[in-house]
Amino acid sequence: MTQYTLITSPTKIHKKNYKYLNYGCLNLQHEIDEKKDILINHPWDNQKKYQIDANKIKKIYLQFLGEISNKLNEQHKIKKDLRYWKIVIGPWLHSLILAYYEKNLVVNLLLKNKKKLIIPITKTKIEHLIPDSFFSFFAKHIYSESWNDYLFSFIISKKKISKNFSFKEKKPSDLKKLKHNTNKGFARNLKKFIFTFISLIFLPRIKNQPLVFFNTYLSLKNKIILILKNFSFPINLEKDNQFISPNILLRKSLCKNYEKKNDFHNNIQEFLFMNMPTDFLENFQNVGNNILKSKVAKKPKVIFTANGVYSSSVEARYIAECVSKGAKLILAQHGGRYENIKNFFHIDFEVDISDYFISWGKKKDNKKKIKNLGIIKPIKYLKKKIENKILFLMVAKGRYLRTVDSEISVQKLYNYYNEICPKFYNSLEKNLKKKLTFRSSVNNYWNEKEFLEKKCKLSNIDFNRHKSDFLKEAQKSKIVVCSYLSTTFLELMLANIPAILFTPFSHAGYNSETLKAFKKMEKSHIYFRNYEIAAKFINKNWNNIDDWWFSKKTQKSRKYFLNNFAYKNRKLITDIQKLIDN
Repeated sequence: MTQYTLITSPTKIHKKNYKYLNYGCLNLQHEIDEKKDILINHPWDNQKKYQIDANKIKKIYLQFLGEISNKLNEQHKIKKDLRYWKIVIGPWLHSLILAYYEKNLVVNLLLKNKKKLIIPITKTKIEHLIPDSFFSFFAKHIYSESWNDYLFSFIISKKKISKNFSFKEKKPSDLKKLKHNTNKGFARNLKKFIFTFISLIFLPRIKNQPLVFFNTYLSLKNKIILILKNFSFPINLEKDNQFISPNILLRKSLCKNYEKKNDFHNNIQEFLFMNMPTDFLENFQNVGNNILKSKVAKKPKVIFTANGVYSSSVEARYIAECVSKGAKLILAQHGGRYENIKNFFHIDFEVDISDYFISWGKKKDNKKKIKNLGIIKPIKYLKKKIENKILFLMVAKGRYLRTVDSEISVQKLYNYYNEICPKFYNSLEKNLKKKLTFRSSVNNYWNEKEFLEKKCKLSNIDFNRHKSDFLKEAQKSKIVVCSYLSTTFLELMLANIPAILFTPFSHAGYNSETLKAFKKMEKSHIYFRNYEIAAKFINKNWNNIDDWWFSKKTQKSRKYFLNNFAYKNRKLITDIQKLIDN
């Protein structure tokens, strides 16, 4: 029997006789025989299977949330309720359980394989992989090769292995990217200085103000109105640069003293404690002291923010501490996909932990907490500065895990980079290819930048999107192509910049209101079912883009979409103030 080397993450060097674990392990433009070379068809490529497992993950999350909350109360000698711990650890806990569950599915399918395989495993020291916070875990670890190889190795080490499998040690490749970084950068240091200066002037009031607000995304005008109506000032919470190394002995003792159940439950429990961010365990006391020393109100009546999921450790902890003392929490939607996607953890979580949740759209909901007040971002209508460019907005998503996206499977994502993006370019007329700019993230998870440079030589490649303002770049373009539904599409609609949308991923992940909006926008040529029809539309209408965009039919369709998902509320700050007063 031929022996094959299993490839679990991308590599430039391929020896003979190898097999890929799944599509996430491929490099772009590899010539492969999918049926022979790829061992596992990801079970979540089946949308029904994904929906079933998403509900199972919710139940596992809630079970561990209660158990770990009790354990952390005991460890830190405090008595905090479940809502407190949801705010502090909820997003991290859900992300980690989802990652573990998904990888476990893939490993179980692999072990049923009858081929003779050499399986690479890593023996990285766990202390090199433990994040300091949820933010660093979600921004770095969950997308890194080293962490995903470690997760794979951990899970397969707990399984019974058949004789046709053997192991070979693999060295981690991107550990340096996961190291704790205390450099905050010039912009954040400047922001800290400004807030410190203001707090010194108004210190007595800031320490006793009834309203606390931060990261609201409100316009300067609306922030000033909040300040004047409540005599309360925005705050800035910064974590100290002090970093405490993980205590591995402590973590192992927590695992040992934990109630044992079935193997699956026990393995997740061990993985959770061994990979828990230090801000929840070793650095917990320091984060608390950081808040006590900060010049902010310790017992506000109301907290208002738009960072319900992505807040830093000190912000999440501050919210939890204040809420546990009776403060009311108002959270505002901060992304455009909240009301478009089924089984979206972010909105379920944020509605759950808040007293009021401000929604951008007018989607009807039975939950009294949800208030449809409109988009809080100050996006204005922009006059166009035409430079005859086509701006193509790309998905920037890691290759290893599906995470919270209910419509983007790993196989479809590979196909998006490998085929759809270059085929859109090829479908444009030659004179328009030179006007095309692919815009994406510096992360370049799939090496798609280098791939597009080879395949789309006449186009411009901009993989530094954070260094330039998105709407200003869009304003320069004759038309913007959104290759998936995201916040940027909503912002373009609000700014009234000519834009089209096509969705290369499964429609089964969208809710009924979104699909209804797609149908209406399809009739006015804002929405297209695939890249080919979208490119043909640009070819045909290049000289008449403004005539199409500003026609009554197109503008009516645009306004219908905005009315449902991101409407402008002229009384926004008045309505927010009513929630604060309540």
